[in-house]
Amino acid sequence: MRKAPLLAPHLVVKEVSSPTNHLLKQIKLLHERKEREKTQLFLLDGPKVLNEAIIKRVEIVDIAVSESFLANGLPNLDQSLVKYLYVMPDKLFNGVGTTVTSSGIMGIARMRRKEFSIADCVVGENPVVMVCDAIQDPGNLGTMMRSALAFGASGIILSKGNVDQYNPKVVRGAMGASFALPIVNDLTMPEIIEQLHELNVATILLDANASQSITQVDLKRPVAVFFGNEGHGFSEETMNSIQHQIAIPMKQMSESLNVATSASIVLYECARVRSL
Repeated sequence: MRKAPLLAPHLVVKEVSSPTNHLLKQIKLLHERKEREKTQLFLLDGPKVLNEAIIKRVEIVDIAVSESFLANGLPNLDQSLVKYLYVMPDKLFNGVGTTVTSSGIMGIARMRRKEFSIADCVVGENPVVMVCDAIQDPGNLGTMMRSALAFGASGIILSKGNVDQYNPKVVRGAMGASFALPIVNDLTMPEIIEQLHELNVATILLDANASQSITQVDLKRPVAVFFGNEGHGFSEETMNSIQHQIAIPMKQMSESLNVATSASIVLYECARVRSL
């Protein structure tokens, strides 16, 4: 195997040639939420998300690359934070990836040790908090996290029943947002709503059938915007507990928007009115 010219001299390169190697077994196991929760480890699939994790000082445990990827070096990665590099034939690497087309590089990282509270999300002047209620599609949640960071949200709250924030597809779609924002997990919706009201945060629920438009509610104050399950929306209890229900104005021929698209529009509007 040809050694890449861009490797830092301190890196210890280990070759993996057997499908029964312990690292390959661990990567496969970390596709499952149960194993991630047990080990407090998760996968970073692809150079962009791996680099974002390194920039955000996420603890990287191991990095695995395919032989063809290594042939081009490790561009844009801070190699000072990496000690071991596992290199394997493309065929072995392709068998453990989380995407149809292999990225060629994958990291194993340790979850953040700090557990955030709702109060950690309600910071700064007139904060905006994104609340996700039972979002199931990892692509949707990852995109919503990315939009939350892009449009200045101060935190993210995930109710019980959401797809795991450390799902590889969520992590990849969030593009670093999951490392940059406080994220609260595993609270029930009544607990979330009660705590937000105690913190004097206005609660706003997005519902396509709401009579009030997004432009008719005050978004300049501290707000928490709730986005519901892709198929079932919100429970009646939640609907009755939220202070405001709003809709995004649309042409009549369009029934509804994807939840990730809706989140981007609402979070952008929150950022826009704050800049006026």
